[in-house]
Amino acid sequence: MKFDYTYWEPFSPSEVTQIFTDFSASWCIAGGWGLDLFMGKVTRDHGDIDVVVLRDDQGQLFNIFRGFEIFVVDPPGALRAWEPEEYLAAPLYNIWVRKERMGPWKIQIMLQDHTKQEWLFRRDHSITGAMEDLIIKSEQEIPILNPAIQLLYKAKNARGKDQDDFREVLPYVHKEQRSWLHEKIGQVYGPRHRWVEELMR
Repeated sequence: MKFDYTYWEPFSPSEVTQIFTDFSASWCIAGGWGLDLFMGKVTRDHGDIDVVVLRDDQGQLFNIFRGFEIFVVDPPGALRAWEPEEYLAAPLYNIWVRKERMGPWKIQIMLQDHTKQEWLFRRDHSITGAMEDLIIKSEQEIPILNPAIQLLYKAKNARGKDQDDFREVLPYVHKEQRSWLHEKIGQVYGPRHRWVEELMR
C-alpha cells in the first residue's frame, strides 16, 4: 500500500481533547501545537498535531479510535497496519491515524517510555525525570508536554520551524528549565549545538 505522508487535515486541539475524554490514562498534546498552547497564542500554521501517551497505555488507543485506520511506523520511514492485539515495544513509538482509506491523516501519537516513577528520554535513557513533571496544563486546561522536554526533542534536527518554535517559546521558559535544557542538549547533541549558546544569554 502506498501512502501520501503529506496529506494532512489534522484535528484541532479542542477536537483532540474531546476524543481523549474517555482515555483513562495520562496524555498530552506535544509538538508545535503543545508549545503554542503553553504560550497561549498561535505563532505559526500547524500541518499536523502530535499527542504523547505512555507506552503501557497504548491499548486504550484502539477504544478511542474505533472505526479509524491506525498505522505504526515500522521500519523507520514506512507505515504498516497496527493490529489490535499487538503490543508496540521499543524502539517502535510512532503511530499515525486516519479516518478512512486514502483519507487525510488526522493525528500522530508518540509512545512515551517510562518506569513506574520516571519518564525516559527516548534517545538517551540516562535522561529521566519525575512523571509529574512530564505533563503540564495550558491556560485552557489542556494537557501539554513540558516545553523543556519538547525542545530537547526538537533540538535533534532543528529544522526551520523548530528554530522558530525555540525562539518564540524561549522567553516563556523559566531559568531552571533553561539550565536543564542547556545541560541536556549538550549531553545528547554536543556542546556545539546552536541552541546551547542562546540558552546562556
